[in-house]
Amino acid sequence: MHPVCQTLYHNTSQLDTEVVANTLLPSMSDDLALINNITTIISRVLVGHLEYFKFAFEDTVNWHIKHKFYGEICLTNQFW
Repeated sequence: MHPVCQTLYHNTSQLDTEVVANTLLPSMSDDLALINNITTIISRVLVGHLEYFKFAFEDTVNWHIKHKFYGEICLTNQFW
């Protein structure tokens, strides 16, 4: 092993690697947001391409994923 790598390896503690891992990996709220967004997208695809789902669920599909600019976009779309 290269001396620099060896020094870095021995100077890192387990706490440091846990902190780095926690900053890189998605949090529980990230996971929940992803699940919510994927659910919205899958429901759009089902309603858009399968006749039964279109007939039964077209009025319940969320056609817009809410994000931090959602309110501003809604205001902008009212003027079009």
